[in-house]
Amino acid sequence: MNKKEQLIERLKNEFRDYKEALITLPAIQVFNKSYETAIKQEIPYIIGDMEFSNFELEALNKYKGNLLSAFYDEWIDYDLGINEVLEPSVEKATRFIIRDYKNEQNKSSMEL
Repeated sequence: MNKKEQLIERLKNEFRDYKEALITLPAIQVFNKSYETAIKQEIPYIIGDMEFSNFELEALNKYKGNLLSAFYDEWIDYDLGINEVLEPSVEKATRFIIRDYKNEQNKSSMEL
C-alpha cells in the first residue's frame, strides 16, 4: 500500500470510529452532528483526488492527532461558507422549476 492509500485508509478508519462514537449518543446529538458527519464522510474522497508530494504524504501519515478532525476543523473555520457552494445549485434548480411551471401554465391557458 502506498503512502496515499495509507492516508485514505487512515481517514476512512477515523470516520468509522467517529460513526461508532455517534451511535452511543442521543438522537438529537446525532442529528446536530449531521453536517459534520456529511463533511467528514467526503474528506477521504477529496484527499483521493488531490496531489501530494511524498514529503507531504509522510507528514500527514505521521500526524499524531485525529487527522479527519483536523481537516474538518480547518474547513469549518474557512471563510468560504456552504452558501457559496450551495447557492448556484439552488439557483439552477429554481430556473428548471420555473421553466416547468411556465410550460404548465402555457399548456393550461391553451386548453381554455
